[in-house]
Amino acid sequence: MGEINLPTNVTFLDLSSNLLRQLVAGALHGLPHLLNLDLHYNLIEQIHHQVFLDVPNLHVLDLFHNNLQTVPAAALATLQNLVSLNLSDNLYTTAYIQTELERTLHRLDSLWLGGPHVLKLNSQDLVSLKATAIVEFAIKTGPGFSWYDDGAMTPLISLSPLESLTLDMDFGTCPECLPRILQDLSGITIGTLKMRKTFAIRPYLGPLDVFAGLHKVQLSSLILYRGKYTDRLWNSLETVVLIQLSSLILYRGKYTDRLVHQVLQNIQNTSLETLELSKIDFAFSENSITNSTWLTGDLPLKTLIFRDISNPDVLRYNTRFDWYNNLDVLVINNVNFNIIPCDAWHYTYQLSKVDLSGNRLQDEMFYKGMCINHRNLTKLKTIVIENNELTSLEIMAKFSTQWNSLETVVLSHNRFSGMVNGHRKCEWSQSITHIDLQSNPLSRDVFKCLPTTLRYLDLSHSGLEYLDLSYFKAATKLEHLFLSGNKIKFLPSGWQAPSLLQLAVDDNAFGLINPGTFKEMPHLRSLQAGGNPYHCNCDMWAFLQEVITRSEIKLLGWPHNYTCYHPQPQRGTDLAKFRPGHLQCDIAILVGIAVAITAVIVVMLMALCWKFDVPWYLRTMWNMLDSRRRKARKNDVERQFQYDAFISYSNSDASWVYDELLPHLETHHCICVHERDFMPGCWIIDNIMNSLENSRKVLFVVSRSFVNSQWCNFELYFAHQRSPGNSLPHRFCKLRKLLSRRTYLEWPTEKKLFNFKSDSSPLSDEAKNDIVLYRKILLRLWKFALHHKESSGEISRQVHV
Repeated sequence: MGEINLPTNVTFLDLSSNLLRQLVAGALHGLPHLLNLDLHYNLIEQIHHQVFLDVPNLHVLDLFHNNLQTVPAAALATLQNLVSLNLSDNLYTTAYIQTELERTLHRLDSLWLGGPHVLKLNSQDLVSLKATAIVEFAIKTGPGFSWYDDGAMTPLISLSPLESLTLDMDFGTCPECLPRILQDLSGITIGTLKMRKTFAIRPYLGPLDVFAGLHKVQLSSLILYRGKYTDRLWNSLETVVLIQLSSLILYRGKYTDRLVHQVLQNIQNTSLETLELSKIDFAFSENSITNSTWLTGDLPLKTLIFRDISNPDVLRYNTRFDWYNNLDVLVINNVNFNIIPCDAWHYTYQLSKVDLSGNRLQDEMFYKGMCINHRNLTKLKTIVIENNELTSLEIMAKFSTQWNSLETVVLSHNRFSGMVNGHRKCEWSQSITHIDLQSNPLSRDVFKCLPTTLRYLDLSHSGLEYLDLSYFKAATKLEHLFLSGNKIKFLPSGWQAPSLLQLAVDDNAFGLINPGTFKEMPHLRSLQAGGNPYHCNCDMWAFLQEVITRSEIKLLGWPHNYTCYHPQPQRGTDLAKFRPGHLQCDIAILVGIAVAITAVIVVMLMALCWKFDVPWYLRTMWNMLDSRRRKARKNDVERQFQYDAFISYSNSDASWVYDELLPHLETHHCICVHERDFMPGCWIIDNIMNSLENSRKVLFVVSRSFVNSQWCNFELYFAHQRSPGNSLPHRFCKLRKLLSRRTYLEWPTEKKLFNFKSDSSPLSDEAKNDIVLYRKILLRLWKFALHHKESSGEISRQVHV
């Protein structure tokens, strides 16, 4: 293996199962802080003696299952801080530990040594261990182990007390080696002695007492792992050996019913408190136990554990279960039974914990088999029924009322869905504080079937989409809530949980947590909300700022488990890297800027209006619109006009108007002129509008001065809104036709044009034509005026043109 390019702060490095063949010098260069190096399951044959100089602080080294031909003493001698070393399952043929390793092993507390090619133990192999402080030691030999030097295990006595000693040794070819080893260990104190593959291929059938001397070893726990045992072997485990044990574990073996009977019989009148039978294959012997050999009396056991048992019917050979009277903990896992005999419950009334996980319990058979009455399980505090086939949570709740001391109920990996009768609540024991219902197909009404006395509730991976807030409001003692791996689409506002300390809502379907969502959870200290499809927006950013600034809430999994899902450009981005602008998300700044911009615009508009007289134009427009509105309410025919005509003219033409025009028009008509008829003190715009409104017609005296006058143009503009062509009656078709072609009359330059009858001076042909034209127009105007006077009842009989 060449040099590894890794960060210098690495403390744990796992290179297992990589087919590595050697460790060369400098392979670990640049890793000065490495503490744990795992190299198991490789093909390492050679280790350079300087390879570990680059990792002086290494504490744990695992070289299990490689191809080392010898113990690499030169390389290991450089590791002065080594605490745990595993050299087992290599190709070396001797378990000899070189003396140069004494300095390396002085801090060692765990050592695994030996392998399938070690076939003998010599007296000098383990001498170097005397200078160590090892508390856990394992020695392994091959299936052909055939030689043991007396005193080879004696150095282990100096390590007493040992926490754990493992003898992974097959004594099939050397059964006499076992009692000699036990003799060398005489007087040692061992917490747990694990004997693995003691007789791996075939059981020992000879006359030798192979366990002789075991009673001289001070043991607390004995584990018999993957061995083949017979009645004779168990006879050698004298009662005196079992007296000192507190725990006996039989793991991965094959036992007959007679052997089990012998085991149980031997542990009577002992101090054994724990018996565990794991992965045992039971088989009936030829001479089965009969009723006459039933066990009587009590067993001292406090904990009885059955796990992964094959052929479990053998356990029923003794149907008198009164020898379980003292049991405090009963564990029956993965035995595939579906009912427990009634007698078993009657005689286990001392139980405080029952674990029936991994079986095939169903509602009817389970509840029938429980044979519940007020005398059973009165001390039960914990019941675990994971991975079974139960479906009725309501019935489970009903039975719990018989267990007044019950505190913890674990029902995960079953088939519970909710309530059978959704209209009523479930009745639970008031002592229950812990319920685990994870990995059940729960419905929303499950909250109606949960006790409100809980402190711990786990509903993870149960397909929940909605939460019933009324339950959490009522569950005032709830402190730990787990809702991971559900389908919750949103977290509701106003979620009240006054005592909640820990909340897990990770791996759900909600994309937003609004600020203040957990406002009604004043004691919340731990929040786990990673793995959700978050929307990276201002609300989410505001929530994160709220949580991060509140130091009392710890956001678990932050920041790596919190990523953006929406919008598309942000997908996959860590929420910690999401930085929206202050202008985008700070409402105060946004409102301030909006108000400032609005104020500036208003001031600018006011200035522009002031400069360009916009108020004057607006008021004028209002008057114009008001005029049109009033006009629409009443047609000209129905209205009474104050004036027949309003004359608009420039002050420069005033003398002509008064001297020439008015004398001809005011003979029979009422004419309005501004100098004479405007209302004093009234705004000029109002005067103009009122005059136009109260005049039947408007006459304009157009001249150069008229064109240059703004007021005249203003009057002209408003007069155009009257649509004079459309206001003429249809009977005056000639006048309408004339005005459609020509909207003005040009005053002739000749004096006394209208008095041509009394003037005998000759006129030009053009002047004569104009006279004819004006006579026609004036005649039509007179007829038009006459028509309106007749309509209004004011008829004038004497009109002169």
